[in-house]
Order: sequence, then C-alpha cells, then structure tokens
Amino acid sequence: MDTVSAPAVVSEAICTTGYGRYWALASIGLGNLVISLDAGIVSSLLPQISVAMHSKLDIMASLSTVCMIASTGLLLMFGWLGDTHGHKRLYLIGFGAMVLSSAFSALMHSFSAFAAFRLVHAAGMSLMFANGPAIITATFFRTEWGRILGALWAVTFLGYAAAPLLGGILAAHPYWWLVCLIHLPLGLLGIYAGLSVIEPDRPAEEPVAFDLPGATFSFAGISALLLALSYGYRWGWGAGKTIGLIMGAIASIAGFIFVEHRRANPLLDLSLFRRPALAGSVFRCAVNFAGSGSITFALSFYFIGRLDLTSGRTAAVFLILPLVMVLSAPVSGSLSDRFGTRGPTLFGFVALATGLLLLSRMVSATTLIELSAGLAIAAVGCGALVAPNSCSLLRAAPHDQQGVASALITGARNLGMVFGSGLAGSMCASAARQINPPAIAASLAGALKGVAAIAFLSAIAVWLERRASEPRASGAPVRKAGGA
Repeated sequence: MDTVSAPAVVSEAICTTGYGRYWALASIGLGNLVISLDAGIVSSLLPQISVAMHSKLDIMASLSTVCMIASTGLLLMFGWLGDTHGHKRLYLIGFGAMVLSSAFSALMHSFSAFAAFRLVHAAGMSLMFANGPAIITATFFRTEWGRILGALWAVTFLGYAAAPLLGGILAAHPYWWLVCLIHLPLGLLGIYAGLSVIEPDRPAEEPVAFDLPGATFSFAGISALLLALSYGYRWGWGAGKTIGLIMGAIASIAGFIFVEHRRANPLLDLSLFRRPALAGSVFRCAVNFAGSGSITFALSFYFIGRLDLTSGRTAAVFLILPLVMVLSAPVSGSLSDRFGTRGPTLFGFVALATGLLLLSRMVSATTLIELSAGLAIAAVGCGALVAPNSCSLLRAAPHDQQGVASALITGARNLGMVFGSGLAGSMCASAARQINPPAIAASLAGALKGVAAIAFLSAIAVWLERRASEPRASGAPVRKAGGA
C-alpha cells in the first residue's frame, strides 16, 4: 500500500535572508555545544558522581548507556512531531528540558532522582537533534547547507574536546558539581536567541493522527538492538538475554515495517529508502561513526594502557580526534557546497580507512608519535564525512519530512558508534578473559581492519555512484514559507 506524506508545517520566513538567520544558527550551535559539553563532563565526572549518589561506577556508566538508547529510540517520533506540529516549538521545548534537567540533576543526592532527571535530559536532547537540522534547512539556502552543517558539527566536536578539560580541572575541587551548571547560562542564551529569531511555525491545517503502533515498534526495536550491541560482547553473544534482545529487535522491526506499510501517515515513510541518495547517506553516516567508535574503544581500553602514558599525555591523545574534526568538518562542508558531496565523501572514506589500517598495524608496537599520526589521519576522514553525508541526506528528503531526516542522521550516528565499539569489544572479549595479550592485540587489529574494509568498500561505492543520483542544490530553503 502506498504511503502518503503528512501535511507540511507552514512557517513564516523572517530570517531566510540577512544576518538574522545567523542568530538562528547561533541558537542551534549553542544547543549542540551544550549537548556535547554535558556528555563529556558527565563522562569525566562519573567517579565523583557515583560517590555522591552512593552508587557503583558501573551502574552510573550503565545509566549513561540507557539514556543514549532512550534518546535514540525517541528520535523518529520527535522528528515526525516536528514535521507535523512545528520544529521551533519542539526544539525549544527540548532545549529547555535539557538545560533545566541538567541543572537539577547536579543538585540531586539520590540515584533515583538523578536518573530521572538524566532521562528527561535524554528526551530533551532527542527533541533537539530531531528538529535542529530541520530548522537549518528551513532557514538557509540549499547551496549553504554544507557550510552551515559543517560549522554545527565543528561546534559539537569543540564541546567534546573542551568537556574533559573542564571536568578534569574541577574533578578534584570540593564543589566539582558546580561544573554541571555551566550549561545554564549557555542554554538560556540559546533559548532566548531561538525564541527571538527562529522562524515561527504553525501546525498543519488538518490534524494528523499519531502513529502510536509505529512509535511503539520503533522504540522497542531500536532500544533492543542498541542494548544488545552495547552489552552483547560482555554478556556473550550466546547468552540468553543477548539472544532474547536480538530476537526482540528483529520482531519489533518486522512489526514496524508491517505497520508502516499500512498507515496513511506513517511515522517513517519507508519509500524514502528507495531514494539512493538518502539510503546511501544513512549507511555512510553509520560507517563513519563505526570507525569513530572502534577508535575510541581502542584508545580507551588498549593504546593508553600499552603506552603507559601520563595523565597529561593521555588527555592530549584524546584531544586529537575532536580537534582535528573541528578543522576538517567545516572545510569539507564548504567544499561540498561548491563541488558537490561526492568528492569530499570519497576523500573522507579513504582517509578514514587509511587511518584505521595504520592504527591496526600499531597494535603490536607503536610510539606516541605514530599513534598520534594515525589518529589524525582517521580524524580528518571522520570530520570530512559528517557535513557531506548530513547535507546529502537532508537534500534527498522531502521538504515536509526534514524532521524525520534529521532523526535518521543522529540515529545512524548512534548506531554506528555502538556497532564500532561493540565489534572491537566482541573481538577482544574472549582473549581478554584468557588474559592473552598477543591474542587481544590480534583481535583488536582484526576489528580495526574490518571497519577499515567497510570504509574502503564505501569509498568504492561512492566512486561508482552516478552523479545524477544526488539531488542538485537549488537556492531556496526547503520549507514552504510566506506562501512561496
């Protein structure tokens, strides 16, 4: 049965020209910065938080994983709601929920209260990710999307770079928890800018029935899959709960497909995946962050310990990835506006695969300089891929489904990260249980080579793609505005 797209949100164009639109960009950018700062700060302060909440460190780490899974599971629903009820209002609701819940969680002294606010924070973050890029596509011309999205990604990576430094400096301070309130002034400034300059939305003229069965199947399937990928290598892939989660994910996704094919206004129009540019962009985004996830796992659980680095050098090594991506993302985005997304995407995959192969060869023996060089090459590739992939996906989606397209970007990113780290963890788990360092090194090298092979195959696929498969960028925002 053919599906019918939901009616588009109607909006009044007040900042598609002039400098006002850059204030809208500032609001989205501050949102991304607050999200990345929060994620990094909380990760660096987990030991202090677990002591303050009278909880175990592994339970606090599990809470972070659960919040990530919940946020990812809600993306499609929030993207659809933005498409039908207005991106601005949902984005600002999410921004407010995220900032306030972060501030309140810093004041909590019980684990249950802290966990509740972190889950509210995850929902707010999901609202922002599902609607922020859609606001950008409605505000800026198509020929500017690569540059603008590259700038947003750069701000995000800058937050990931700065957060561990802030957390590390204040971790030993008796009032370390005050660092969690740093989001408050930034968040309030971003919300004020958003209220002032982001295009106002009006809901669709006719109410659209919410796809509750689709939302339920989607949340259950994505959550079960991410939970299995996150913990399968620890529990064992043959363990009953791992198999149960995988079977539950398969059943839920099958139910989601069955329901969506029969809905007049589905949560996700599955016919979108018949568009090669959109389907390819989702896959490429997942591959890119699978590379990033495998590298992060290798750094955290192998390279740092093997080189026996001081805390200062460890921090410097972890800064290489985000700082190089801060530089490469906007350059690649600008190039994709000028020459198309194919070239920067091809370059990004070649650089990512090369960096992964170099790192796989360093597992047995390496120096700090060699490790830094391999990380920098891989980071150039990761950063070069984010803006072209995001831009290609958003251009391929209809103007009335930009929220769903935005949700697909973040969903593919999270799935790729979990897959990459899970693959590396799975290949190292059995050797680690046997305390066999050579086998651990060989397994980790195999995981990095595996992701590198997928990246190289992706580069070949991009090379073979017909240029006509990518929608040409025109000079207008996608959302109907002002009767245009």
